[in-house]
Amino acid sequence: MKQSIFSLLVCVVMVLGAIATACNTGPDSRKAAQDSNEVKFNKSDTANPSTATLEKDADFAVTAADGGRMEVELGQLAQRNGQRQEVKDFGRMMEKDHSAANSELKALAAQKNISLPDSLSEGMKRKYDRLRDLKGAAFDKEYIKLMVADHQEDVDAFRHYTDKGADQNLVQWAKGKLPVLETHLQHAQQVDSLLKH
Repeated sequence: MKQSIFSLLVCVVMVLGAIATACNTGPDSRKAAQDSNEVKFNKSDTANPSTATLEKDADFAVTAADGGRMEVELGQLAQRNGQRQEVKDFGRMMEKDHSAANSELKALAAQKNISLPDSLSEGMKRKYDRLRDLKGAAFDKEYIKLMVADHQEDVDAFRHYTDKGADQNLVQWAKGKLPVLETHLQHAQQVDSLLKH
């Protein structure tokens, strides 16, 4: 009985996700992924007490995927809308590095049966939309300011996860990405300093 209710819940979440994607309305993509993971890794599953831990690992993966997707899309935007070559080059680096990281995370999540967002979350869309219509120097300033703040948050989140995460494959992936994120932060700070002079 418990298994059939669980199966029904999984089906309902999948159907709602498909409907939301088809209509482009409905739940936020990040929330939909989190809800799907919550059903899969239900904390009340007494047969498998590690499911609450798996849900925390899944939450990290969802957050990392959402942020990584935004970095790629904003990197592409920087190459189109940026004025300074340093900003365009930084955007190219974001697109390349985060595309590779996103592919690795997607493959790892598939192995772990973790659902990831299939589009930008509402929060990430708002960040993207704020920059979309800016061009030239105005774009450069706002984009790099966002990249500094965003990478500071990313570095903190990845450090925290590498200390507290349970899934060793995901922890190792995060450890491997942490130096890259730290380099991105330093680079963003350097470009930010250039733009202020």
